[in-house]
Amino acid sequence: MEFPSLVVFCRAGRPVRVYEPDQTHRQSIRRELHARLDQLDTAGLLDRDTGIEPTTAAAQVQITGDLAEAVEETYLVQECIPELVDAKQGLFKRLSPLISSHTVVVSLSSAISASRSGECLINGVSGLAHF
Repeated sequence: MEFPSLVVFCRAGRPVRVYEPDQTHRQSIRRELHARLDQLDTAGLLDRDTGIEPTTAAAQVQITGDLAEAVEETYLVQECIPELVDAKQGLFKRLSPLISSHTVVVSLSSAISASRSGECLINGVSGLAHF
């Protein structure tokens, strides 16, 4: 899980869906999210004037084990899995029929080219970029 990105969207009050197939990891993501938001709040980095506080920010996050549910009607998908070509290609193969042609897919990959990891993307996807 890429927590800095998740926290940025939470701080902005944006809804976020996280796909995590492992139930134990889903629970740990929720705990870690609360801990990080509490740290930001303690440091005065959450904008309480606009209603953003740890509980409301965390409530914007839905964590699911269902990939289709996670990407339904999204315009941005951020992939954050380990840097294994086969794993990334497998994810993109499963992802491709679930997203629209307007969905932008970004990869947090530093060693695998976007063209190589995303070669399984079809469906007129808007783009795959490194983030």
